[in-house]
Amino acid sequence: MDKVKQGFLNFFDRWNNLGFNQKVIVGTMLFAMVFSTFFFFQQANDDFDVLYANMSLSDAAAVAAKLKEEKQPFRLADGGTTILVPRGMKNNLVLDTATELTSEQTINLTQIPPVVQGKLQEELIKKHNTLTITNVLRSIRGIKNAQVIVSQPDHSLFSEDQENPTASVLLVVEPGFRMKADQVKTIKKLVAHAVPGLQEDFVAIADNSGNSLEGPTGLGGSGTTEADIRRKNFEQETRKKIIGILGPVVGKENVVVSVSALLNFDQTKTRIHRIIPSGGNENAATGIPVSQQVQTEEYKGKQAAQQAQGGEPGVTSNVEAASHMGTRKGAEEGDDNSNYKFSKSTTNFVNSEEDKSVEYAPGTIERMTVAVVLNKVLTGKETEEIKTLVMNAAGADINRGDSVDIKGFQFSQPPDDNEKLLAEQAKSAQEQAWWLQLAGMITFGVLGLATLIIFYSLAKRPAEGELVEEPVEDYSYVNTAEELLEAAPIPVIEAKLDPEVEHMKDAITNMVSEDPSEAARVLVTFMKEM
Repeated sequence: MDKVKQGFLNFFDRWNNLGFNQKVIVGTMLFAMVFSTFFFFQQANDDFDVLYANMSLSDAAAVAAKLKEEKQPFRLADGGTTILVPRGMKNNLVLDTATELTSEQTINLTQIPPVVQGKLQEELIKKHNTLTITNVLRSIRGIKNAQVIVSQPDHSLFSEDQENPTASVLLVVEPGFRMKADQVKTIKKLVAHAVPGLQEDFVAIADNSGNSLEGPTGLGGSGTTEADIRRKNFEQETRKKIIGILGPVVGKENVVVSVSALLNFDQTKTRIHRIIPSGGNENAATGIPVSQQVQTEEYKGKQAAQQAQGGEPGVTSNVEAASHMGTRKGAEEGDDNSNYKFSKSTTNFVNSEEDKSVEYAPGTIERMTVAVVLNKVLTGKETEEIKTLVMNAAGADINRGDSVDIKGFQFSQPPDDNEKLLAEQAKSAQEQAWWLQLAGMITFGVLGLATLIIFYSLAKRPAEGELVEEPVEDYSYVNTAEELLEAAPIPVIEAKLDPEVEHMKDAITNMVSEDPSEAARVLVTFMKEM
Protein backbone atom coordinates (compact mmCIF):
# COMPACT_ATOMS: atom_id res chain seq x y z
CA MET A 1 0.00 0.00 0.00
CA ASP A 2 2.86 2.34 0.84
CA LYS A 3 4.50 1.63 -2.51
CA VAL A 4 1.30 2.52 -4.34
CA LYS A 5 0.97 5.72 -2.36
CA GLN A 6 4.59 6.59 -3.01
CA GLY A 7 4.06 5.90 -6.71
CA PHE A 8 1.13 8.32 -6.86
CA LEU A 9 3.16 10.97 -5.04
CA ASN A 10 6.03 10.56 -7.47
CA PHE A 11 3.63 10.81 -10.40
CA PHE A 12 2.09 14.03 -9.12
CA ASP A 13 5.54 15.49 -8.39
CA ARG A 14 6.65 14.76 -11.93
CA TRP A 15 3.37 16.14 -13.28
CA ASN A 16 3.81 19.39 -11.34
CA ASN A 17 7.35 19.76 -12.64
CA LEU A 18 6.15 19.59 -16.24
CA GLY A 19 5.64 22.72 -18.21
CA PHE A 20 2.34 23.73 -19.73
CA ASN A 21 3.24 22.46 -23.18
CA GLN A 22 4.45 19.16 -21.77
CA LYS A 23 1.24 18.73 -19.79
CA VAL A 24 -0.82 19.33 -22.92
CA ILE A 25 1.15 16.74 -24.88
CA VAL A 26 1.00 14.10 -22.15
CA GLY A 27 -2.71 14.70 -21.52
CA THR A 28 -3.53 14.44 -25.20
CA MET A 29 -1.60 11.19 -25.53
CA LEU A 30 -3.27 9.69 -22.45
CA PHE A 31 -6.73 10.67 -23.71
CA ALA A 32 -5.99 9.19 -27.13
CA MET A 33 -4.77 5.94 -25.57
CA VAL A 34 -7.84 5.61 -23.32
CA PHE A 35 -10.25 6.40 -26.13
CA SER A 36 -8.51 4.02 -28.54
CA THR A 37 -8.59 1.23 -25.97
CA PHE A 38 -12.30 1.78 -25.37
CA PHE A 39 -13.03 1.99 -29.09
CA PHE A 40 -11.18 -1.21 -29.97
CA PHE A 41 -12.74 -3.00 -27.01
CA GLN A 42 -16.15 -1.90 -28.19
CA GLN A 43 -15.32 -3.00 -31.72
CA ALA A 44 -14.25 -6.40 -30.39
CA ASN A 45 -17.55 -6.73 -28.55
CA ASP A 46 -19.42 -5.58 -31.66
CA ASP A 47 -17.84 -8.25 -33.87
CA PHE A 48 -21.19 -9.54 -35.11
CA ASP A 49 -21.71 -12.36 -37.59
CA VAL A 50 -24.75 -13.56 -39.51
CA LEU A 51 -26.92 -15.93 -37.50
CA TYR A 52 -29.62 -16.33 -40.16
CA ALA A 53 -30.15 -14.48 -43.42
CA ASN A 54 -32.89 -14.58 -46.05
CA MET A 55 -35.47 -15.39 -43.37
CA SER A 56 -39.21 -15.08 -43.62
CA LEU A 57 -40.61 -12.32 -41.43
CA SER A 58 -42.47 -14.83 -39.28
CA ASP A 59 -39.28 -16.81 -38.58
CA ALA A 60 -37.32 -13.61 -37.99
CA ALA A 61 -39.90 -12.41 -35.47
CA ALA A 62 -39.85 -15.78 -33.66
CA VAL A 63 -36.04 -15.93 -33.50
CA ALA A 64 -35.80 -12.29 -32.37
CA ALA A 65 -38.35 -12.95 -29.63
CA LYS A 66 -36.35 -16.01 -28.53
CA LEU A 67 -33.11 -14.02 -28.35
CA LYS A 68 -34.81 -11.18 -26.52
CA GLU A 69 -36.32 -13.63 -24.05
CA GLU A 70 -32.89 -15.12 -23.33
CA LYS A 71 -31.39 -11.59 -23.17
CA GLN A 72 -28.89 -12.28 -25.93
CA PRO A 73 -27.42 -9.37 -27.96
CA PHE A 74 -28.47 -9.26 -31.58
CA ARG A 75 -28.98 -6.87 -34.47
CA LEU A 76 -31.41 -6.78 -37.37
CA ALA A 77 -30.46 -6.00 -40.95
CA ASP A 78 -31.85 -6.19 -44.49
CA GLY A 79 -35.29 -5.05 -43.44
CA GLY A 80 -35.49 -7.55 -40.59
CA THR A 81 -34.75 -10.68 -42.65
CA THR A 82 -31.16 -10.96 -41.36
CA ILE A 83 -30.17 -11.40 -37.71
CA LEU A 84 -26.63 -10.69 -36.50
CA VAL A 85 -25.15 -12.02 -33.25
CA PRO A 86 -21.68 -11.87 -31.65
CA ARG A 87 -19.29 -14.12 -33.55
CA GLY A 88 -18.20 -16.06 -30.49
CA MET A 89 -21.80 -16.92 -29.55
CA LYS A 90 -23.02 -17.93 -33.01
CA ASN A 91 -22.68 -21.72 -32.71
CA ASN A 92 -24.59 -21.93 -29.43
CA LEU A 93 -27.30 -19.53 -30.60
CA VAL A 94 -27.81 -21.52 -33.81
CA LEU A 95 -28.59 -24.64 -31.77
CA ASP A 96 -30.83 -22.69 -29.39
CA THR A 97 -32.93 -20.95 -32.04
CA ALA A 98 -33.16 -23.56 -34.84
CA THR A 99 -36.44 -24.88 -33.42
CA GLU A 100 -38.05 -21.49 -34.11
CA LEU A 101 -37.73 -22.01 -37.87
CA THR A 102 -41.19 -23.08 -39.00
CA SER A 103 -41.51 -21.82 -42.56
CA GLU A 104 -40.37 -23.75 -45.60
CA GLN A 105 -38.11 -20.94 -46.81
CA THR A 106 -34.41 -21.75 -47.15
CA ILE A 107 -32.22 -19.70 -44.85
CA ASN A 108 -28.57 -18.68 -45.14
CA LEU A 109 -26.16 -19.21 -42.27
CA THR A 110 -23.67 -16.76 -43.76
CA GLN A 111 -23.70 -13.70 -45.96
CA ILE A 112 -23.98 -14.59 -49.65
CA PRO A 113 -22.74 -12.02 -52.20
CA PRO A 114 -25.77 -10.49 -53.95
CA VAL A 115 -24.05 -10.65 -57.34
CA VAL A 116 -24.35 -14.45 -57.36
CA GLN A 117 -27.69 -15.62 -58.77
CA GLY A 118 -29.44 -18.71 -60.10
CA LYS A 119 -27.98 -22.21 -59.87
CA LEU A 120 -24.60 -20.87 -58.75
CA GLN A 121 -26.27 -19.11 -55.84
CA GLU A 122 -27.99 -22.33 -54.71
CA GLU A 123 -24.72 -24.24 -54.85
CA LEU A 124 -22.93 -21.48 -52.93
CA ILE A 125 -25.67 -21.39 -50.30
CA LYS A 126 -25.51 -25.18 -49.90
CA LYS A 127 -21.71 -25.13 -49.62
CA HIS A 128 -21.51 -22.31 -47.07
CA ASN A 129 -24.45 -23.59 -45.03
CA THR A 130 -23.13 -27.14 -44.78
CA LEU A 131 -19.72 -25.80 -43.75
CA THR A 132 -21.32 -23.63 -41.06
CA ILE A 133 -23.44 -26.54 -39.80
CA THR A 134 -20.31 -28.69 -39.61
CA ASN A 135 -18.62 -26.07 -37.42
CA VAL A 136 -21.73 -25.81 -35.25
CA LEU A 137 -21.84 -29.59 -34.73
CA ARG A 138 -18.14 -29.68 -33.88
CA SER A 139 -18.77 -27.15 -31.11
CA ILE A 140 -21.07 -29.60 -29.28
CA ARG A 141 -19.30 -31.25 -26.40
CA GLY A 142 -18.92 -34.96 -27.10
CA ILE A 143 -18.72 -34.64 -30.90
CA LYS A 144 -15.18 -34.89 -32.23
CA ASN A 145 -15.95 -34.33 -35.88
CA ALA A 146 -18.92 -33.96 -38.19
CA GLN A 147 -19.62 -34.15 -41.89
CA VAL A 148 -22.74 -33.12 -43.79
CA ILE A 149 -23.28 -34.76 -47.19
CA VAL A 150 -26.07 -33.47 -49.43
CA SER A 151 -27.33 -35.38 -52.45
CA GLN A 152 -29.03 -33.10 -54.95
CA PRO A 153 -30.75 -35.04 -57.78
CA ASP A 154 -30.84 -33.68 -61.28
CA HIS A 155 -34.13 -31.97 -62.09
CA SER A 156 -35.63 -32.19 -65.53
CA LEU A 157 -38.47 -30.18 -66.96
CA PHE A 158 -39.64 -33.26 -68.88
CA SER A 159 -39.78 -35.63 -65.93
CA GLU A 160 -42.92 -35.92 -63.85
CA ASP A 161 -41.36 -37.92 -61.00
CA GLN A 162 -38.86 -35.57 -59.40
CA GLU A 163 -36.66 -37.01 -56.65
CA ASN A 164 -36.28 -35.12 -53.41
CA PRO A 165 -32.84 -34.02 -52.20
CA THR A 166 -31.43 -36.00 -49.30
CA ALA A 167 -28.83 -35.28 -46.64
CA SER A 168 -26.70 -37.46 -44.40
CA VAL A 169 -25.07 -36.21 -41.21
CA LEU A 170 -22.16 -38.31 -39.97
CA LEU A 171 -20.98 -37.62 -36.42
CA VAL A 172 -17.76 -38.89 -34.86
CA VAL A 173 -18.66 -39.06 -31.17
CA GLU A 174 -16.68 -39.79 -28.04
CA PRO A 175 -17.12 -43.18 -26.33
CA GLY A 176 -20.20 -43.22 -24.12
CA PHE A 177 -21.63 -40.04 -25.61
CA ARG A 178 -25.41 -40.04 -26.01
CA MET A 179 -27.20 -37.39 -27.93
CA LYS A 180 -30.51 -36.01 -26.72
CA ALA A 181 -33.64 -36.41 -28.80
CA ASP A 182 -34.22 -32.65 -28.99
CA GLN A 183 -30.66 -32.17 -30.27
CA VAL A 184 -31.28 -34.70 -33.05
CA LYS A 185 -34.50 -32.93 -33.97
CA THR A 186 -32.74 -29.56 -33.98
CA ILE A 187 -30.00 -30.84 -36.28
CA LYS A 188 -32.54 -32.27 -38.73
CA LYS A 189 -34.50 -29.03 -38.79
CA LEU A 190 -31.34 -26.97 -39.23
CA VAL A 191 -30.05 -29.08 -42.13
CA ALA A 192 -33.47 -29.11 -43.80
CA HIS A 193 -33.72 -25.31 -43.70
CA ALA A 194 -30.16 -24.84 -44.91
CA VAL A 195 -30.49 -26.82 -48.16
CA PRO A 196 -32.94 -25.64 -50.85
CA GLY A 197 -35.80 -28.11 -51.33
CA LEU A 198 -34.75 -30.45 -48.51
CA GLN A 199 -37.33 -31.80 -46.06
CA GLU A 200 -36.73 -33.06 -42.53
CA ASP A 201 -37.93 -36.57 -43.40
CA PHE A 202 -35.05 -36.92 -45.86
CA VAL A 203 -32.30 -36.10 -43.35
CA ALA A 204 -30.50 -39.10 -41.84
CA ILE A 205 -28.19 -38.83 -38.81
CA ALA A 206 -25.74 -41.56 -37.81
CA ASP A 207 -22.59 -41.96 -35.76
CA ASN A 208 -19.20 -43.22 -36.89
CA SER A 209 -20.24 -46.83 -36.13
CA GLY A 210 -23.20 -46.64 -38.49
CA ASN A 211 -25.80 -46.49 -35.71
CA SER A 212 -28.78 -44.30 -36.43
CA LEU A 213 -29.31 -41.49 -33.97
CA GLU A 214 -33.05 -41.46 -34.62
CA GLY A 215 -35.73 -43.62 -33.07
CA PRO A 216 -35.80 -45.64 -29.83
CA THR A 217 -32.64 -47.66 -30.58
CA GLY A 218 -30.50 -44.73 -31.62
CA LEU A 219 -28.20 -42.69 -29.45
CA GLY A 220 -30.74 -39.94 -29.61
CA GLY A 221 -33.60 -42.15 -28.47
CA SER A 222 -35.43 -41.31 -25.29
CA GLY A 223 -36.97 -44.73 -24.55
CA THR A 224 -39.91 -44.26 -26.87
CA THR A 225 -41.49 -47.29 -28.49
CA GLU A 226 -42.39 -47.92 -32.09
CA ALA A 227 -46.01 -47.27 -31.19
CA ASP A 228 -45.13 -43.81 -29.85
CA ILE A 229 -43.21 -42.95 -33.00
CA ARG A 230 -46.09 -44.04 -35.24
CA ARG A 231 -48.57 -42.11 -33.14
CA LYS A 232 -46.45 -38.95 -33.27
CA ASN A 233 -45.99 -39.30 -37.02
CA PHE A 234 -49.72 -39.66 -37.49
CA GLU A 235 -50.42 -36.61 -35.34
CA GLN A 236 -47.78 -34.59 -37.17
CA GLU A 237 -49.07 -35.55 -40.61
CA THR A 238 -52.63 -34.72 -39.58
CA ARG A 239 -51.48 -31.37 -38.22
CA LYS A 240 -49.71 -30.58 -41.50
CA LYS A 241 -52.85 -31.40 -43.46
CA ILE A 242 -54.94 -29.03 -41.35
CA ILE A 243 -52.37 -26.22 -41.60
CA GLY A 244 -52.17 -26.86 -45.33
CA ILE A 245 -55.92 -26.16 -45.56
CA LEU A 246 -56.11 -23.17 -43.20
CA GLY A 247 -52.68 -21.64 -43.87
CA PRO A 248 -53.44 -20.08 -47.27
CA VAL A 249 -56.69 -18.64 -45.88
CA VAL A 250 -55.62 -17.10 -42.56
CA GLY A 251 -51.82 -17.38 -42.76
CA LYS A 252 -49.60 -20.05 -41.20
CA GLU A 253 -48.53 -17.69 -38.43
CA ASN A 254 -52.18 -17.14 -37.44
CA VAL A 255 -53.17 -20.75 -36.82
CA VAL A 256 -52.24 -23.13 -34.00
CA VAL A 257 -53.21 -26.80 -34.39
CA SER A 258 -52.99 -29.59 -31.84
CA VAL A 259 -53.81 -33.21 -32.70
CA SER A 260 -54.10 -36.02 -30.17
CA ALA A 261 -54.82 -39.53 -31.40
CA LEU A 262 -55.50 -42.81 -29.62
CA LEU A 263 -54.27 -45.73 -31.71
CA ASN A 264 -54.83 -49.41 -31.04
CA PHE A 265 -51.69 -51.42 -31.63
CA ASP A 266 -53.13 -54.77 -30.46
CA GLN A 267 -52.51 -57.43 -33.08
CA THR A 268 -55.63 -59.65 -33.37
CA LYS A 269 -56.64 -62.53 -35.65
CA THR A 270 -60.26 -63.62 -36.19
CA ARG A 271 -61.62 -66.79 -37.89
CA ILE A 272 -65.14 -66.49 -39.33
CA HIS A 273 -67.27 -69.49 -40.46
CA ARG A 274 -70.42 -68.47 -42.31
CA ILE A 275 -73.30 -70.56 -43.74
CA ILE A 276 -74.88 -68.67 -46.58
CA PRO A 277 -78.28 -69.99 -47.80
CA SER A 278 -79.09 -69.40 -51.42
CA GLY A 279 -82.12 -69.96 -53.57
CA GLY A 280 -85.75 -69.16 -52.91
CA ASN A 281 -86.38 -65.56 -51.97
CA GLU A 282 -85.34 -63.17 -49.22
CA ASN A 283 -88.11 -64.32 -46.86
CA ALA A 284 -87.66 -68.05 -47.42
CA ALA A 285 -84.21 -69.12 -48.45
CA THR A 286 -84.13 -72.72 -49.57
CA GLY A 287 -80.50 -73.29 -50.41
CA ILE A 288 -79.02 -74.87 -53.50
CA PRO A 289 -80.85 -78.09 -54.73
CA VAL A 290 -78.44 -80.96 -55.26
CA SER A 291 -80.88 -83.90 -55.79
CA GLN A 292 -84.63 -84.50 -56.34
CA GLN A 293 -86.81 -87.68 -56.10
CA VAL A 294 -90.38 -87.86 -57.46
CA GLN A 295 -92.77 -90.85 -56.79
CA THR A 296 -96.27 -91.15 -58.39
CA GLU A 297 -99.00 -93.85 -57.89
CA GLU A 298 -102.40 -94.14 -59.58
CA TYR A 299 -105.21 -96.77 -59.07
CA LYS A 300 -108.75 -97.05 -60.52
CA GLY A 301 -111.92 -98.86 -59.29
CA LYS A 302 -113.18 -100.18 -55.90
CA GLN A 303 -110.36 -102.54 -55.46
CA ALA A 304 -107.96 -99.73 -55.86
CA ALA A 305 -109.78 -97.71 -53.22
CA GLN A 306 -109.61 -100.56 -50.75
CA GLN A 307 -105.94 -100.97 -51.39
CA ALA A 308 -105.49 -97.29 -51.00
CA GLN A 309 -107.44 -97.33 -47.74
CA GLY A 310 -105.30 -100.11 -46.33
CA GLY A 311 -102.18 -98.51 -47.68
CA GLU A 312 -98.87 -99.99 -48.35
CA PRO A 313 -96.04 -99.94 -45.97
CA GLY A 314 -93.47 -97.30 -46.74
CA VAL A 315 -92.91 -93.57 -46.82
CA THR A 316 -95.74 -92.83 -49.17
CA SER A 317 -98.35 -94.10 -46.72
CA ASN A 318 -97.29 -91.38 -44.25
CA VAL A 319 -97.74 -88.56 -46.74
CA GLU A 320 -101.29 -87.41 -47.17
CA ALA A 321 -101.24 -85.65 -50.47
CA ALA A 322 -104.34 -83.79 -51.59
CA SER A 323 -105.05 -86.23 -54.40
CA HIS A 324 -104.76 -89.20 -52.03
CA MET A 325 -107.24 -87.81 -49.56
CA GLY A 326 -109.77 -87.00 -52.20
CA THR A 327 -109.66 -90.50 -53.64
CA ARG A 328 -110.10 -92.19 -50.30
CA LYS A 329 -113.17 -90.10 -49.51
CA GLY A 330 -114.83 -91.09 -52.74
CA ALA A 331 -114.25 -94.77 -52.02
CA GLU A 332 -115.84 -94.55 -48.60
CA GLU A 333 -118.98 -93.13 -50.13
CA GLY A 334 -119.28 -96.19 -52.43
CA ASP A 335 -118.46 -94.49 -55.69
CA ASP A 336 -117.53 -97.33 -58.04
CA ASN A 337 -116.00 -94.87 -60.50
CA SER A 338 -113.52 -93.41 -57.94
CA ASN A 339 -109.79 -93.76 -58.49
CA TYR A 340 -106.66 -93.36 -56.37
CA LYS A 341 -103.71 -91.13 -57.16
CA PHE A 342 -100.57 -90.62 -55.04
CA SER A 343 -97.52 -88.42 -55.80
CA LYS A 344 -94.41 -87.61 -53.74
CA SER A 345 -91.49 -85.23 -54.46
CA THR A 346 -88.30 -85.02 -52.37
CA THR A 347 -85.65 -82.32 -52.97
CA ASN A 348 -82.31 -82.20 -51.13
CA PHE A 349 -80.75 -78.71 -50.59
CA VAL A 350 -77.17 -77.71 -49.63
CA ASN A 351 -76.17 -74.31 -48.10
CA SER A 352 -72.93 -72.43 -49.00
CA GLU A 353 -70.21 -72.20 -46.36
CA GLU A 354 -67.49 -69.55 -46.01
CA ASP A 355 -64.36 -69.66 -43.84
CA LYS A 356 -62.53 -66.31 -43.41
CA SER A 357 -59.44 -65.55 -41.37
CA VAL A 358 -59.00 -61.80 -40.66
CA GLU A 359 -55.79 -60.42 -39.14
CA TYR A 360 -56.13 -56.78 -38.00
CA ALA A 361 -53.05 -54.63 -38.53
CA PRO A 362 -51.89 -52.68 -35.44
CA GLY A 363 -52.30 -48.92 -35.37
CA THR A 364 -55.98 -48.51 -36.06
CA ILE A 365 -57.50 -45.22 -34.96
CA GLU A 366 -59.81 -45.55 -31.99
CA ARG A 367 -60.34 -41.88 -31.25
CA MET A 368 -58.90 -38.54 -32.37
CA THR A 369 -59.12 -35.07 -30.87
CA VAL A 370 -58.31 -31.93 -32.86
CA ALA A 371 -58.04 -28.42 -31.40
CA VAL A 372 -57.59 -25.38 -33.65
CA VAL A 373 -56.98 -21.82 -32.46
CA LEU A 374 -57.10 -18.98 -34.99
CA ASN A 375 -55.76 -15.47 -34.57
CA LYS A 376 -59.10 -14.03 -35.55
CA VAL A 377 -62.49 -13.43 -34.00
CA LEU A 378 -64.89 -15.87 -35.70
CA THR A 379 -68.63 -15.79 -36.18
CA GLY A 380 -70.79 -18.85 -35.63
CA LYS A 381 -71.07 -19.50 -39.34
CA GLU A 382 -67.33 -19.19 -39.88
CA THR A 383 -66.68 -21.56 -36.99
CA GLU A 384 -68.94 -24.23 -38.49
CA GLU A 385 -67.39 -23.86 -41.94
CA ILE A 386 -63.86 -24.14 -40.58
CA LYS A 387 -64.90 -27.12 -38.46
CA THR A 388 -66.16 -28.91 -41.56
CA LEU A 389 -62.91 -28.19 -43.39
CA VAL A 390 -60.83 -29.46 -40.46
CA MET A 391 -62.88 -32.66 -40.14
CA ASN A 392 -62.49 -33.42 -43.83
CA ALA A 393 -58.76 -32.67 -43.80
CA ALA A 394 -58.08 -34.75 -40.69
CA GLY A 395 -60.45 -37.59 -41.59
CA ALA A 396 -62.32 -37.24 -38.30
CA ASP A 397 -65.37 -39.45 -37.70
CA ILE A 398 -67.97 -38.28 -35.22
CA ASN A 399 -69.47 -41.80 -34.99
CA ARG A 400 -66.08 -43.09 -33.90
CA GLY A 401 -65.99 -40.59 -31.06
CA ASP A 402 -63.66 -38.02 -32.66
CA SER A 403 -63.99 -34.40 -31.60
CA VAL A 404 -62.98 -31.16 -33.32
CA ASP A 405 -62.87 -27.87 -31.42
CA ILE A 406 -62.43 -24.52 -33.19
CA LYS A 407 -61.68 -21.32 -31.28
CA GLY A 408 -60.97 -17.88 -32.66
CA PHE A 409 -59.64 -14.84 -30.82
CA GLN A 410 -56.96 -12.20 -31.27
CA PHE A 411 -53.85 -13.50 -29.52
CA SER A 412 -51.12 -11.56 -31.40
CA GLN A 413 -50.67 -8.58 -33.64
CA PRO A 414 -51.69 -8.91 -37.27
CA PRO A 415 -48.93 -9.93 -39.67
CA ASP A 416 -48.80 -6.47 -41.21
CA ASP A 417 -48.16 -4.90 -37.80
CA ASN A 418 -45.46 -7.47 -37.03
CA GLU A 419 -43.73 -6.81 -40.32
CA LYS A 420 -43.96 -3.06 -39.79
CA LEU A 421 -42.55 -3.32 -36.26
CA LEU A 422 -39.76 -5.61 -37.41
CA ALA A 423 -38.86 -3.26 -40.26
CA GLU A 424 -38.81 -0.27 -37.90
CA GLN A 425 -36.52 -2.12 -35.48
CA ALA A 426 -34.17 -3.03 -38.31
CA LYS A 427 -34.11 0.55 -39.57
CA SER A 428 -33.47 1.90 -36.08
CA ALA A 429 -30.63 -0.58 -35.52
CA GLN A 430 -29.02 0.34 -38.83
CA GLU A 431 -29.27 4.07 -38.11
CA GLN A 432 -27.81 3.60 -34.64
CA ALA A 433 -24.87 1.61 -36.00
CA TRP A 434 -24.28 4.26 -38.68
CA TRP A 435 -24.27 7.11 -36.17
CA LEU A 436 -21.87 5.21 -33.89
CA GLN A 437 -19.46 4.67 -36.76
CA LEU A 438 -19.73 8.32 -37.80
CA ALA A 439 -19.12 9.50 -34.23
CA GLY A 440 -16.04 7.31 -33.96
CA MET A 441 -14.64 8.60 -37.23
CA ILE A 442 -15.27 12.24 -36.27
CA THR A 443 -13.67 11.75 -32.86
CA PHE A 444 -10.58 10.16 -34.36
CA GLY A 445 -10.37 12.96 -36.91
CA VAL A 446 -10.63 15.69 -34.28
CA LEU A 447 -8.02 14.02 -32.06
CA GLY A 448 -5.66 13.55 -34.98
CA LEU A 449 -6.06 17.15 -36.10
CA ALA A 450 -5.54 18.46 -32.57
CA THR A 451 -2.40 16.35 -32.19
CA LEU A 452 -0.99 17.66 -35.46
CA ILE A 453 -1.69 21.28 -34.47
CA ILE A 454 -0.02 20.83 -31.08
CA PHE A 455 3.08 19.19 -32.52
CA TYR A 456 3.31 21.84 -35.23
CA SER A 457 3.13 24.68 -32.70
CA LEU A 458 5.72 22.98 -30.49
CA ALA A 459 8.06 22.49 -33.44
CA LYS A 460 8.02 26.20 -34.21
CA ARG A 461 8.40 27.30 -30.58
CA PRO A 462 11.95 27.73 -29.15
CA ALA A 463 13.17 25.80 -26.16
CA GLU A 464 12.70 28.80 -23.85
CA GLY A 465 10.85 32.06 -24.18
CA GLU A 466 8.66 33.17 -27.01
CA LEU A 467 9.22 34.15 -30.58
CA VAL A 468 9.37 37.95 -30.96
CA GLU A 469 9.50 39.63 -34.31
CA GLU A 470 12.51 41.99 -34.48
CA PRO A 471 12.03 45.25 -36.33
CA VAL A 472 13.83 45.47 -39.64
CA GLU A 473 16.44 48.23 -39.57
CA ASP A 474 16.31 50.64 -42.46
CA TYR A 475 19.79 51.22 -43.81
CA SER A 476 18.71 53.27 -46.77
CA TYR A 477 20.22 56.44 -45.33
CA VAL A 478 23.74 54.95 -45.65
CA ASN A 479 24.84 55.46 -49.21
CA THR A 480 28.40 54.13 -49.54
CA ALA A 481 31.18 52.58 -47.51
CA GLU A 482 33.34 55.71 -47.88
CA GLU A 483 30.74 57.77 -46.14
CA LEU A 484 30.75 55.31 -43.22
CA LEU A 485 34.53 55.59 -42.90
CA GLU A 486 34.44 59.36 -42.93
CA ALA A 487 31.77 59.49 -40.29
CA ALA A 488 32.66 60.66 -36.76
CA PRO A 489 34.23 57.99 -34.53
CA ILE A 490 32.04 56.28 -31.98
CA PRO A 491 32.77 57.53 -28.47
CA VAL A 492 34.23 54.96 -26.06
CA ILE A 493 32.08 54.36 -23.02
CA GLU A 494 34.19 54.08 -19.90
CA ALA A 495 32.84 52.56 -16.79
CA LYS A 496 34.06 53.95 -13.52
CA LEU A 497 34.36 51.31 -10.77
CA ASP A 498 34.14 51.78 -7.02
CA PRO A 499 37.57 52.67 -5.48
CA GLU A 500 37.49 49.68 -3.11
CA VAL A 501 36.67 47.32 -5.92
CA GLU A 502 39.37 48.92 -8.01
CA HIS A 503 41.91 48.36 -5.21
CA MET A 504 40.97 44.68 -4.88
CA LYS A 505 41.30 44.24 -8.65
CA ASP A 506 44.80 45.70 -8.62
CA ALA A 507 45.84 43.52 -5.64
CA ILE A 508 44.65 40.33 -7.35
CA THR A 509 46.38 41.27 -10.57
CA ASN A 510 49.69 41.86 -8.77
CA MET A 511 49.38 38.56 -6.83
CA VAL A 512 48.82 36.57 -9.99
CA SER A 513 51.75 38.25 -11.66
CA GLU A 514 54.18 37.77 -8.76
CA ASP A 515 53.22 34.29 -7.44
CA PRO A 516 50.73 32.32 -9.54
CA SER A 517 50.74 29.30 -7.19
CA GLU A 518 49.82 31.41 -4.22
CA ALA A 519 47.07 33.05 -6.22
CA ALA A 520 45.69 29.61 -7.14
CA ARG A 521 45.71 28.48 -3.51
CA VAL A 522 43.82 31.60 -2.41
CA LEU A 523 41.27 31.09 -5.19
CA VAL A 524 40.65 27.45 -4.17
CA THR A 525 40.21 28.44 -0.55
CA PHE A 526 37.75 31.14 -1.61
CA MET A 527 35.72 28.69 -3.67
CA LYS A 528 35.54 26.18 -0.79
CA GLU A 529 34.25 28.85 1.55
CA MET A 530 31.61 29.77 -0.98
